[in-house]
Amino acid sequence: MDDGWLFIAYSKSYKYDGYDPEVPQGYICTSAARKMDIEWQAMRDWRCRDLARSYVEHRRFFLTGKNGSDTFAERVEDGICLGGKYLYHKGETFEEYAARKGFGANAYPINANSLCSDKGWQSIDEGHWKRSGAENVAEAWRKEVADFLDSMEDEDVLVVMDCHI
Repeated sequence: MDDGWLFIAYSKSYKYDGYDPEVPQGYICTSAARKMDIEWQAMRDWRCRDLARSYVEHRRFFLTGKNGSDTFAERVEDGICLGGKYLYHKGETFEEYAARKGFGANAYPINANSLCSDKGWQSIDEGHWKRSGAENVAEAWRKEVADFLDSMEDEDVLVVMDCHI
């Protein structure tokens, strides 16, 4: 890119209508970029800061009863829930929270539900993933995404989309 602009891949979602994330100085958000132009470490750092912020908010809500951002979240005896899923578990450490959210040692800090290439469409929601026999389907899927990205050439373009079918 000209002038040294670097990319952080980001997908806006219907859940974040009007949300404009705080981007680190010198970076821009985009939903499409060549693999080589994406600053993966900057994305990891950014995602980690975002997770830390949400962890603190959810933990504070659990401890104080004051809801800071998730208007519809519910404080229950053993955590914070939204739509039947736990946002925070009582006593959960940040490391446990981050691991549960899929933020681990993987090289690509992308939360992809589906992949599309010249070989076709794959999705974690497809039946074979649910029946794969993998002890941890989410971890097996993260490996699939990492393998997919590893197989790409640096000049290949990644496009992030919010798609509901």
